[in-house]
Amino acid sequence: MMDEIRRGERGKQKTWQWLMVLTVHRGLCVYCGRSAATTIDHEKPIADTGADVWWNFAPAFADCNRWKKGHTT
Repeated sequence: MMDEIRRGERGKQKTWQWLMVLTVHRGLCVYCGRSAATTIDHEKPIADTGADVWWNFAPAFADCNRWKKGHTT
C-alpha cells in the first residue's frame, strides 16, 4: 500500500504525516478533545486489519491512548 510504514519503522512517522494528521483533526485528541495532542494512534488498530498509513492515524495524548486500551470507543 502506498506510504505504508514497515513494522520496524512504526513510531517514526515523517513530519508531513504528523502535519496531515494534525490538520485533519485540527490538532485535537480524538479521545478527550483537548488541543495539542502529543502522540499518534491508529484509528483502526493494526490487530483489526488497520493499516499503518497516515489516514489511519489520529492525534492522541499518551494518557488517553493508554486509557483506551481495554475500553471500547
